[in-house]
Amino acid sequence: MADHRSPAIILHSPQLGENIGAAARVMRNFGLTDLRLVAPRDGWPNPAADTMSAGAFDAGVIVTVHQTLQDALEGITWLAAATARLRGIEKRVGDAQGAAQVAHERLGTGKSAIMFGAEKSGLPNDAVAVADFLMTYPVDTDFKSLNLAQAVCVFCAEWGKLAIGPRADEGDNKAGLGDLAPRDELYRMFEHFEEELERAGYFFPPEKTPLMKDNLRSALIRADWKCRRSGARSRRLRLAGARRGFSVKTDPKAGRVAVIGSGPAGLMAADVLSEAGVGVDVYEAMPSAGRKFLMAGKSGLNISHTGSTHDFLMRYHDHSGPFHDHVGAFGPDEVTAWMEGLGMPAHVGPTGRIFPESMKASPLLRAWLRRLADRGVRLHLKHRWTGWAPDGALAFDAPEGAVTVMPAATVFALGGGSWRRLGSDGAWASLFDQAGIEVTPFRPSNCGFTVDWSERMRDQFAGAPVKGVGLSTGGQATREEFAITARGVESGGVYTLSAVLRDEIDAASSATLWLDLLPDLDAAGIEQRLAAAPAKQSLSNRLRKALTGVKAALLYECADRDALNDPAQAAQAIKALPLKLTGTVPLDEAISTAGGVAWAALDDQLMLKEKPGHFCVGEMIAWDAPTGGYLITACMATGRAAGRGVLDWLARRAAD
Repeated sequence: MADHRSPAIILHSPQLGENIGAAARVMRNFGLTDLRLVAPRDGWPNPAADTMSAGAFDAGVIVTVHQTLQDALEGITWLAAATARLRGIEKRVGDAQGAAQVAHERLGTGKSAIMFGAEKSGLPNDAVAVADFLMTYPVDTDFKSLNLAQAVCVFCAEWGKLAIGPRADEGDNKAGLGDLAPRDELYRMFEHFEEELERAGYFFPPEKTPLMKDNLRSALIRADWKCRRSGARSRRLRLAGARRGFSVKTDPKAGRVAVIGSGPAGLMAADVLSEAGVGVDVYEAMPSAGRKFLMAGKSGLNISHTGSTHDFLMRYHDHSGPFHDHVGAFGPDEVTAWMEGLGMPAHVGPTGRIFPESMKASPLLRAWLRRLADRGVRLHLKHRWTGWAPDGALAFDAPEGAVTVMPAATVFALGGGSWRRLGSDGAWASLFDQAGIEVTPFRPSNCGFTVDWSERMRDQFAGAPVKGVGLSTGGQATREEFAITARGVESGGVYTLSAVLRDEIDAASSATLWLDLLPDLDAAGIEQRLAAAPAKQSLSNRLRKALTGVKAALLYECADRDALNDPAQAAQAIKALPLKLTGTVPLDEAISTAGGVAWAALDDQLMLKEKPGHFCVGEMIAWDAPTGGYLITACMATGRAAGRGVLDWLARRAAD
């Protein structure tokens, strides 16, 4: 979830990754973080965009990908369209300065967005039709063509003038005032005023007290209260932590629990704890919550999978420790009931996959965060855990500097080692290792593999789907499509068999994926079909009638060419084509990771044996799962188990 105060930038059908990256870079320069892509030509993620962004994605720019403009406009209440042609449409028209001014005036009234079209053709008419404002630039009429990223830059610069303003050393901030005061601090100030006024007998008659308090708060809040960083309270905070080099965050409420990480595992732990009335603080390193959760749902949030408990559990590759007990206690039925409790009915697809009825992750996440907030759960963004302080407190790198907290218990939900850009970088593993906690090395899971393709295969078939095919390896088989990439294979059936293929590569430096290119025919039937063709036809022409496109290319790429001259041997090659895999894609590009905190380091309630009161959940534990909803379900199940474990721990401590 990006910053709801600032406008979103929507790129409609962008073509070049370089322009996307450059747009993200300039957005971050001027404080914008919400970048929405509608049907990007080259898909997403895009390596060229990463390179051109100069680290903007890691610095806070959040990219969401949408198939339609309608999806991209979710939550938008005011829309400006960048266009060089006004097209006779009666709408408010202005330049970048005007658009920025209107968007700035609308802060607090809803979410604005500025939309830009594709490099060649600009915005389509149906996109312009739904805009509230037409933004046009006063370019030379003899040369109107403006680069997409440069067009974004013009608006962002105008927004920056309004939203960022002059530098502190250039402005009139003589009193040393900082940012606008957070609402929680304002509420504490209001409560102080009201207590003093009640003591003085100000609120009379009693029945009008609520209205009088509301009017008082309404008047006070218009003052745009600022945080004074040089006050006595700040000095006390700095002095309290001076010996260790930390600022210390004190908590007025005893017994609050820290959850580090805001993915589905961490949020589920917070859900269980807050439902029981326990105060919870969720710390997240990224500028927004649930980034990987949102990415998982960009094309439909597959949150679980139907099936018996036994069949469901057998899909997991690791049967160690209490894992099966926890997942068995919170399986598909429980996930479905949980979604319904958030007002999100479930939808079951034709293959048994379970989705929210909306198919999207964002409405579900918003409803979840809203429920947690209503229960008093506090979300602390941009708080990166950096280890334990000398006194055992949790240390964080926060916007205000280094801080420590001393919670009643801690739930670690730091994720695995993939998708660094979304906050799951595995950096915690070295901190655990230093603390004497056993951590097994991360390995890619649900990942693609590299293949030494010929130049023809790379040039002509990269991006092509391979449908109607059977895949097998190591005694396991599946019938799912997969995709050819410039460096190998990925998706679908490849992910399903990735654990077996990965283990074979680890053991032998390569693996063989066996392809059945015609799974609906047996070898005898294929041989008969090839042999029945007219004798004057070459075998190549006969094969083309049986296989076309990418399947034919795979056959010629992987089979022994001499064998293809014989119908019987050609039929055998079609039914069992060996595709040699030379390695896995980099760890960071895997959908998930295997490895993490060893089960031997945890008790049955997922508490670290070496650190009582500290629990681990989700992908940071050493288990492995396929795609298809199994991964998210297990994350939520372990989060639930740890939340219950924390409740037991707190109860035992209270009884001692």
